[in-house]
Amino acid sequence: MPMYEFKCTKCSDVFEELIRNSKDNKDVECPGCGSHDVERVLSSFAVSMGSSGGSLPACGAPRGSCGGGGGFS
Repeated sequence: MPMYEFKCTKCSDVFEELIRNSKDNKDVECPGCGSHDVERVLSSFAVSMGSSGGSLPACGAPRGSCGGGGGFS
């Protein structure tokens, strides 16, 4: 099941919820106030470099090259 991020339109609480169907927002309840008046918000996502299994760190450089120094390879 995918995890989506929601924002309550009543109390402005932002929370995550696992839901079976991305169109099934009617069953999502705000944990702060119990309202069902919520809207899905865009979340950040991970970047993958394809089948090589590599990923980009926050600095955008190849794995292991952010921050430099330390003598690790």
